[in-house]
Amino acid sequence: MKLVKGFLILLLILLALVAGILFSTRNIQQVKIDLLLLQLPDASIGIYLLLSFLIGVLVASITYAV
Repeated sequence: MKLVKGFLILLLILLALVAGILFSTRNIQQVKIDLLLLQLPDASIGIYLLLSFLIGVLVASITYAV
């Protein structure tokens, strides 16, 4: 059963990785994000969206762990 669970987790990680790569290659328009005190460098919309998603996952996992 551990082998099946490990395989499914690996499969989900690979699917998320492929989806992220496809998403970032389709959204290549350069944008500059201006926060109140910080200006982020030019990067594609896909990169910023993926980073915000990963930050959200990290915050949710930390919140869930507490």
